[in-house]
Amino acid sequence: MITIDGGTGKIMHNGLNLAAAPMIDSWRLTSDTTNGDNGTQTSWAAATNMNATSLGTALSYDSSSGLFSFPSTGNYLIIFSARFYLDSGNDGAANIDLQVTNDGSNFFVGSMLTYGAHEGNTRSTSTGHFVFDVDDTSTCKFKFVTHSMASASDITGNSTENQTYFQVIRLADT
Repeated sequence: MITIDGGTGKIMHNGLNLAAAPMIDSWRLTSDTTNGDNGTQTSWAAATNMNATSLGTALSYDSSSGLFSFPSTGNYLIIFSARFYLDSGNDGAANIDLQVTNDGSNFFVGSMLTYGAHEGNTRSTSTGHFVFDVDDTSTCKFKFVTHSMASASDITGNSTENQTYFQVIRLADT
């Protein structure tokens, strides 16, 4: 239900402040994963050549750990898309997970994208999303992790176009 708080004049939806400071940030994987790479992906860069994809304060990124941090508390929508390439042979379930933590150390799968094929030279794109209630910017973080990748399977990336990419949109105050 949408209401207007009489004391503050804020537009509210089910108790969430919809007039919160807006934020949109876009990132892309800059290169293909190596064949059969299973682990945290760290080749990310801000998608700076896209129109209208950045607004407000950007995410923080630690390229050594692959961890993303939020600029402020709030409710965030993370939308991500991955392009899979299975070069040869069978790969029943190549996966990339959006993994999130509320405490800074214990991660869980917020959303998983999977593609599998029983013949080689196939491609597919999948999209997932997750709403993250960030109540502490020092402990609420996320990363992308591949697993179950066969030796000839990749997640594709490119430094100038969105093949595997994500956007984070701040929806409301927490």
